[in-house]
Amino acid sequence: VQSDRNPLSHNVTIPYETNGEGEVKLNMEQAASAFQTYNVYRFDSLIAKEKTASEVIDYASSGTLYYYVYPVVNGKESSDFVSVKVENSGGPLLKDVPLKKWYNRFITFLHHKNVMNGYTDGTIKPERSISRAEAAILIGKSLGMDEPARSTRFKDVSSNINASGYIELLAERGVIGGFPDGSFRPYNNVTRAQMAIMIAK
Repeated sequence: VQSDRNPLSHNVTIPYETNGEGEVKLNMEQAASAFQTYNVYRFDSLIAKEKTASEVIDYASSGTLYYYVYPVVNGKESSDFVSVKVENSGGPLLKDVPLKKWYNRFITFLHHKNVMNGYTDGTIKPERSISRAEAAILIGKSLGMDEPARSTRFKDVSSNINASGYIELLAERGVIGGFPDGSFRPYNNVTRAQMAIMIAK
């Protein structure tokens, strides 16, 4: 998609830093000064729209990334762009979360925040379904909670379920809810990728 567009030569460079844990900081000072407003793509995906900030932060697993910065003039994206190649060799090795997958940045963000750490074999299994109970743990951890098991308002979630503390606290705060019959259905499934996006947003 990017190959049919025109690279800019306005002496705009985009320095970057990586922290070795998946965080990528793009220094957008020159772009913000030259363009005022810009869009940022990671490979072919728009990750920052109509930005004016001097910095853009992204998250990525280990590997080589390509970012494309397009000026936005009068609300319209220019066909010209500035590109930057980022060597993120210090990022986490998430062997089953390829860089070009749409959910890589969300899962890496959660990995960076110690919310989603994966399995002992080094995989995340992003397309494997997880239960609503597991999802409650992920959401709870993303909100800084560390809840022990306890009784809940839901007829099918007893204190014997590891996620019960998270489920009850999230229900108390109105973050999650149950069903009209008074159940939570803790073993119904959602995908980890769906959960990663909901938490990261």
